[in-house]
Formats: sequence, structure tokens, C-alpha cells
Amino acid sequence: MRAAVEDGFSAALARTSGAPAVAVTYARKLRRMILAAIDAEAERGAILFELCAEASSMFCHAQSRVEQTHAALPDDQHRAIVAFLEWVADGDGELRDRYLAIVGLRWVWTRFGVDRARATAFFEQLATYRRPPIAVPAIEQLARQIEAAFADTPAPLMITEAASDQARDVALLFHDQRWASLHPALLDLEPAAPSVFTDDAFRYFLPAYLLCLIGDVPLDADPLAHLMAPVDERFADFTPAECAAIAGVLQVRAPHSAPARRDAIVGALDAYWRPRAQP
Repeated sequence: MRAAVEDGFSAALARTSGAPAVAVTYARKLRRMILAAIDAEAERGAILFELCAEASSMFCHAQSRVEQTHAALPDDQHRAIVAFLEWVADGDGELRDRYLAIVGLRWVWTRFGVDRARATAFFEQLATYRRPPIAVPAIEQLARQIEAAFADTPAPLMITEAASDQARDVALLFHDQRWASLHPALLDLEPAAPSVFTDDAFRYFLPAYLLCLIGDVPLDADPLAHLMAPVDERFADFTPAECAAIAGVLQVRAPHSAPARRDAIVGALDAYWRPRAQP
């Protein structure tokens, strides 16, 4: 892979006579970052963000703020970048890196077409995820209660109505996902997602977060913050069974929370979730 990138960039850089200085500088920067990412997995996040950050803008609006910059790269460099992204996508590295490579190939680096089969295979493999059993019987029973309560929850028509870069990233990530097979590593790609979800999207994807919470799966996202201060309009469509499952999670999490947070959880349970859980 290193040789392919070196050859692609070197051949193109050798023909830069008359090219704008900014384009040459950008190409050299990309080559340096890609080679560093090939040598060390820890370096991949920076270059993948550089190469793929505009995927959500292309997904949502079919336009990118760096289209002209990318268009200025010659074919040899474009092919080298595509080869690097394919190498990351097909590898066994971090799921976050592979996801970014896939969406970059699908939405950004498309000069020579899109390998839809690669993207489809990636997401189909993810869709086979099933949560592992929980060793504690009572917690496993609660997990099954969550799964049963939300089994028929309708998928949202819209993921988000917000217009920020972050919201576009959330829209791309959760598009066509099913909560029951949503890998926890994907949930952690956009920790602020619960804050930008539509009400329907929050309701639909909430069980994936709840299962992580009771299964001690580390998450940067904090869905409990929304459940501790419930806004009736947002939760108006939740069924009694869904509310009962949420109450069960809050009851489990309360003893493991800091005092102020525990008080907020107990208050939400008594004032909202337990009453809403009644048929």
C-alpha cells in the first residue's frame, strides 16, 4: 500500500509545473498524512477526517465545501487516495476508521465511480450484530423487556431536522440503520446524536442506547440526561411498555450514579416514568 501511494503522489507531483502552489502544498500534506497512517494506526483518524469529513454534506445536499480542492488533484493522486481508503475499509482496524473510509468512498472520492458492492457488504456485515447475553439474570431479563417493548416501534421518517455539520453526520450514520442490529461502536461515533434526533428517531434508537447502559458497554453518549428531565411533548408517543422498560433502566442505573444525578433519576421515575408505565 505504501508503494502505491508513493507512486501515485510522486508521479503527479512530478508534473506540477505551473500548478497553483496551494494545490501542490495540499497534495504534499495528504501524501505525508496518508503515509503516516499506513505506518501507524493511531495516525489514521486525522487523515480519514481530512479525506472523508464532507461525506455527510454530499449525502444530505449533494455538495461539498472542498469539491474544488479535490477536483484540483490529478487522477494519479485521486487513485492513490481511493486505494488507501479501500485498504482501510477492507482491513481489520477500528470500526470507526473503516466506517469513515466507506462513506468517503461512497460519497466523496467518486471520480472513477462508486463501488456500491463494497459499501453494501460493509453494512450488511454490521447488520448481523447481536448483543451478547448478560451474565446477571435480572439484567438479562430487563434487556429482553427492552427488546420486546420496542420491537414494533416504527422507524423514523427523518433522523434529524437540525442543519448543523454534526446533524448531517448523524443523518448519514443512522440512515437505514435498525436499532436491534446497531453496533455499539457506531453509536459512539456521534455521541451527540440523541440531542439532534427528531422525536421519532430518539424513540426508535433509544433501546440501542438502553441496552448498552445496562450491559456496561462504554458510551460517550448520555441518553439518560434526556430521560431525567422528560419533556412530555417528546415522549408523548411512547407506549406504556416502552415507558416501563425505561423505568427499569433508570431504576438499575440510579444506585450507580452520583448523588445529584441519582436524585434526578429518582425524581423522573416518580414523577413521570412510573406513572406513564401504567396501561
